Amino acid sequence: MDNRINVEQVIQASRKKEQMWYIVIAVTGIVLPFALWVFYFNNLESANWRGFFTVVMVILMGFSLMYGATKLISVNVKEKKFRTALTKYASLIEKTQVPEVATVITCLHTGVGRFGFDAINYHFWKEGDEFVFYPVRPEFKTAKAYNLVEAVRLNTQMVRSFYVTGEQFFEVKPAPFKEVPDNDEQSDTPSKPIPPVYRDTRATIIAYAVGDQTVYLTFSLNLNDRLKELLPDKEKAVIEMAAKQALADSLLPIVGTPPVETAMEKIADLQLLRDNGTITEEEFQERKNKLLDQQ
Repeated sequence: MDNRINVEQVIQASRKKEQMWYIVIAVTGIVLPFALWVFYFNNLESANWRGFFTVVMVILMGFSLMYGATKLISVNVKEKKFRTALTKYASLIEKTQVPEVATVITCLHTGVGRFGFDAINYHFWKEGDEFVFYPVRPEFKTAKAYNLVEAVRLNTQMVRSFYVTGEQFFEVKPAPFKEVPDNDEQSDTPSKPIPPVYRDTRATIIAYAVGDQTVYLTFSLNLNDRLKELLPDKEKAVIEMAAKQALADSLLPIVGTPPVETAMEKIADLQLLRDNGTITEEEFQERKNKLLDQQ
C-alpha cells in the first residue's frame, strides 16, 4: 500500500478547500440580507419598521462578516498543526509501508498506555512477534488529535488477554408530561412518546503487560475479530475455560472418578417414572430391554 504524499500540495489543497467554504458562508451572509433589505425596504409603510428592518439586516451582515473572518483566521491556526502532523507522517512513511492485510481500527481513549493520542484511526497488522499500530494519514480537520505521530509496536508475547466489553441496547426515555391547567382531570397525560435510541458501547480491550503492571488499551470492536485470528489462545474466554479445566483436572485425584450408574440403578429410575405416570408400561419395558441388552 503506497501512502507517499506531497506535503505542500496536500496542505495547499486542504487550505483552499477550507477557506473557500468559509468565504462562501460569509459572502452569502452579506449578500442575502442586503438583497432582502433592497427588496422589502420600500414595501414597509412605517419609518420605524424600516429603521428596525435596516438595523436587523446590518447586524446579520456584520455577524456573517465576523464569522467568516474568525473562521479564516482559525484555518491558518489549523494549517500549522496540520503541517506539523503531516510532515511527521510523511517522514514515517519512508520507514514503514502499510501492507494490504492491514485493518483500520480506532483507539477510543486518550492518553492510554504508550499511545498518548486523542482518539484517532490506526492501520493494524502483525509483523513477526509484534503488533503494529500505524496511524492513518491525518486530515486537515483531525490533525489536532495527532499530538504524537509514530508507529506503535507491541510485543505479542506481552499480551496477556483480550476481550470485548460493553453492550448493545435501546435507550428508552420516558415521555414528558403535558402542562395543563390545575382544574383539568387529565393533568398526568403524557405527550408524544420519544422513540428509543440504539446504543452500542462495545469495544475491544487488550490487557498488555508493562513490567509488573497491566495496561488496558481500548480499541474499536472490529479489532476483536482480527485478534481471534492472530492470537486465538489469548482470548479471555479461552483462557478462563482452560483455567477451569485445569482446576477440574487437578481436583480429580481428590474427588475421584465420577461413579458410573449401573443398569439396575437406571431400571430402578425407570420404575419410579412408570409408577408416577411419567412413562407408560410399554415405554418402561422397551427401555428396560435396551438396558439389559447393553450389558
